[in-house]
Amino acid sequence: MIHERRPVSDQTLDIVQRIADLEEPNRQAVGTVLRAQMPITDTTSATEFHDFEIAQGPFSTGDFRRNLITKGKGLLVLEPREEEPIHETSLDLESLGEPASRHYNMHIPPEGTETFVYDINGVEVKFQFHDKSRTLRSLAFEWQGTP
Repeated sequence: MIHERRPVSDQTLDIVQRIADLEEPNRQAVGTVLRAQMPITDTTSATEFHDFEIAQGPFSTGDFRRNLITKGKGLLVLEPREEEPIHETSLDLESLGEPASRHYNMHIPPEGTETFVYDINGVEVKFQFHDKSRTLRSLAFEWQGTP
């Protein structure tokens, strides 16, 4: 369970570890970690979509996509609360090891972004920070699944 009295940075890394520990991404497991209702908002022949709000914790909204063809393939994107920004320096990213890669994108308004990509338990975890303010823009998890 996520304890709201803990610093946002600790809550964030706890969520990262708990989601990366999931054996397979599904709305029940992700919803339990985030304590969020995740209704199906759209479905195609290949993907189930869930756009949702998170009442408590460091993130306000999420977008979860589960591939219906490839078992275990999914994408989760979380956006932090605007009223309580998460600063890069408040996160102990070193505890995650060395990033597998780093990407810059100066075309994302208003100040560009820098993304750190980590491989945690086979899950690609991406921390995307605003370039100048160094606040978290989004946190994404990508599962490749098995055919």
